[in-house]
Amino acid sequence: MFAGALFILAATTVTVPTQCPQQAARNPRVSPTGEVVYTTQVADTPWRLAERFYGKGYLEYKIRQRNPLLLTKEGGYMPGVEIVIPPDDRGMPIDVTRFDRAHTKTR
Repeated sequence: MFAGALFILAATTVTVPTQCPQQAARNPRVSPTGEVVYTTQVADTPWRLAERFYGKGYLEYKIRQRNPLLLTKEGGYMPGVEIVIPPDDRGMPIDVTRFDRAHTKTR
């Protein structure tokens, strides 16, 4: 029936979230390398994320350098994308046990 036909099957990996995006964003997790894995939300930019995780917006360059291909043309991140937040400017890992979205600044 399919004589001479060549079929190529591509292997794809599908990641299925185990929690809703809002819950995942409130619960960043630590990767095996000690970096924080964060699921982005609407209006997340490197500056705003640096303010949230480091308390210093000027450290946004660390987030940009670690996730260069994930930025949109507008300079933000698409909601639902997992990015990596590297340790702070002193090389100290981020303590996610004290991370609380309620204590962040709103604009």
